[in-house]
Amino acid sequence: MSAEPRLSYVLVTDTYETIRGVVRALAAQTRAGELEVVLVGPAAQPLEVPAEEVAAFAGHRVVAVERILPLEKARAAGVRAATAPLVNVGETHAFHEPGFSAAVMDAFDGPWAAVVPGFDNGNPGSALSWANFTLDYSRWSFVLPPGEIDFLPAYNTTFRREFLLGLGEVLDAAFGVGHDIGADLRREGRMTWFEPNACIAHVNVCLLRHAIRERFLLARSQAAHRAEAWSRARRAVYVCGSPLIPAVLAARVWGGLTALRRERDLSFWTYAAMLNGLLVRMAGEITGFVAGATDRQHQAAEEYEVHKLRFITPGSRAAEPRPVDDAGRERHVRSG
Repeated sequence: MSAEPRLSYVLVTDTYETIRGVVRALAAQTRAGELEVVLVGPAAQPLEVPAEEVAAFAGHRVVAVERILPLEKARAAGVRAATAPLVNVGETHAFHEPGFSAAVMDAFDGPWAAVVPGFDNGNPGSALSWANFTLDYSRWSFVLPPGEIDFLPAYNTTFRREFLLGLGEVLDAAFGVGHDIGADLRREGRMTWFEPNACIAHVNVCLLRHAIRERFLLARSQAAHRAEAWSRARRAVYVCGSPLIPAVLAARVWGGLTALRRERDLSFWTYAAMLNGLLVRMAGEITGFVAGATDRQHQAAEEYEVHKLRFITPGSRAAEPRPVDDAGRERHVRSG
């Protein structure tokens, strides 16, 4: 076991049970002894962490906050408590393949300030899950080639800790839905690397009513945050341009979708659900631009983020992790 961790993994949760599966996936890493796990939970209900489940790590920390919502502030508290030079803010429903940490740490031998992992669908037994995965993560699908990129997700990306701490007070908003951390990187002239061999299986909502509600609430919350300080005239301009949202979003995921289609047969229902998701996103953004969002609506969107595993169909989860080669890297495999 390493005396000093090289990568800190930050995870915000309400109870330990909510993230038990994620912690076990991290403990199964080929280089688990170089990881520090930072668990952020509510002070009123302290997290009870079984010692045997964190024994494989270089260390673990429990950070108590007054409340875990809004998530961005709780995540920032976890980042500030981390001690490793690399920091990853994870999710309760994103599970790392065994070679994830090795591939990420090896990638940081380059000049990168951030390394984005390759994503795979963690519950591939549902057309609706494939639709949500494609809309949200196909531009970083593990089937795409490695290389330098500009746009990145804040969650599950690994950053150099000095960059995150250098954000100062901005860190409190950096992992929120209304902030683009990629813009912070570009503003400082920092570079981002996409490493598909650092693979994460991301679980997606696949119960129709909840999939629609989650996408609408998230879009409304994002738009409300963006438009908070806008004038009425600027809001009106964005509302008038809202019919273009589905086309713009479809263009963004086209490359990832094309690559996925070479690897997997996506059904008609997947494409139908994608179209529905784009229209729901448009409706949510229009509502957010016009009416904003209440604290309760922001919180409802974040509740899905914490408890996404409650909203999947039984049997839709992937059963086996991706194979790992002798160097600790996932081998890309084709599956239907």
